[in-house]
Amino acid sequence: MKNLIFLFLLLIVSNVGYSKNQIAATNINELYSPDKKINLVQKDLDFWTQKLKASPNQTSYLIKLAGAHSQLFSLTSHIEDLKKSENLLQQALATPLLNRSAALRALAHNYISQHRFCAALDLVLEAVEIGENKFANDKMLFDIYMELGNDEQARIQLTKITNNNNFDYLIRKSKWEDSKGNLAGAITHLERAKKKAIASNNKGLMAWIYSNLGDYYGHNGEIEKSYDHFKKTLELDPANWYALKGIAWIAYSNDQNIALSTSLLETIISKNNSPDLHLRLAELAEYKANKTAKLAAIENFQTAIQKVGYGDMYNKYACFIAAENTGDFKTAYGLANKEIINRPTTESYDLLAWTLFLDGKIEAAQKLAKTHILGKTSEPAILLHLAHIFQRDPVISTPILREIEGARFELGPLKTIEIKALNTAVSMTIETKEKPFSILPNLQNPFWFLG
Repeated sequence: MKNLIFLFLLLIVSNVGYSKNQIAATNINELYSPDKKINLVQKDLDFWTQKLKASPNQTSYLIKLAGAHSQLFSLTSHIEDLKKSENLLQQALATPLLNRSAALRALAHNYISQHRFCAALDLVLEAVEIGENKFANDKMLFDIYMELGNDEQARIQLTKITNNNNFDYLIRKSKWEDSKGNLAGAITHLERAKKKAIASNNKGLMAWIYSNLGDYYGHNGEIEKSYDHFKKTLELDPANWYALKGIAWIAYSNDQNIALSTSLLETIISKNNSPDLHLRLAELAEYKANKTAKLAAIENFQTAIQKVGYGDMYNKYACFIAAENTGDFKTAYGLANKEIINRPTTESYDLLAWTLFLDGKIEAAQKLAKTHILGKTSEPAILLHLAHIFQRDPVISTPILREIEGARFELGPLKTIEIKALNTAVSMTIETKEKPFSILPNLQNPFWFLG
């Protein structure tokens, strides 16, 4: 049986069958040039810093300076800028303000970036009590309730901003449909929003829409459309590192151009400090069977998130690494449970169920999954975890595997190999009625969650 399993895995690894269609242009990184925008924001930051020094009692300067730091964080991912923005907004809110609700929403947005969703909710509810700008409050409440996994409250907030001709409604309706597994509906609403953004000639809105459509079309298997939208994003906003990150995934998952994908990620890292970029490099190293490079990339990520200020922002990734790469289940359990407290979503419960499974606590993982995950998500990476957890129950695992068959691009080459191996394992279980084998020790890939 072991020899048969080994042959099956060799067959799988050598016959993944990816598209030969190369989509990502080798010179696409030339579109990414954030320096001009970074310099402009830095000048703005210096201006308001000097104004505040000259007039320390001007709270409006605090808010302007906080906005500049927030902008700089969006461009460079330096956590220090996000924390400075938080501190400045807190200082402003400690003084009498004419437009206090706007400052509360600005600080709530900062907390959302830090994954402090409950704290953000408290701030917006305070803004609601003030009574100013109900529409802005309702929009933000929808955003926060979605992050917290409170679908009923999010649905109620969505009804409060319902207007088929409103841009803000359309992008939130799109997010709602995507969360319910209706990707076609999500794309339809975002395409309608794109038309409005183009008509307004607002390049910022247009870039945001194109970037999100790049994601959606990729999830839908329309890779060329995904690439075109990411490329258009960079043409509109050369500082948009997220779009280049999306193209790096296309180079890897569709083109299998590992050199190009690595180059694009390294181009971003030269300007941006987002820790998760190192985990993308780690997955590329895993694909190339370069253990040294993989471990170095993991270490770079772990070193980065130790910086003061990150808080709970990278709990998800740190949990998976602890459970999958180092076998530190005590740490993994702690991080998973913290995420459930912070945001009791299916994604958070997946962290705990997956940790239980890897720790050999299969029945506990299944019980948790049945209560909090099964039938409540269409996220391919989570469904793949469920297929593992219920591998011994083909009645549950078979339809799950069937559902994620079309998610090859979104999940990436390593997970595609994994799916094929799982399909073989489940089929053998059905045919032989023997205890199914586990493919985990054979693949040893701690980066399934990055698809």
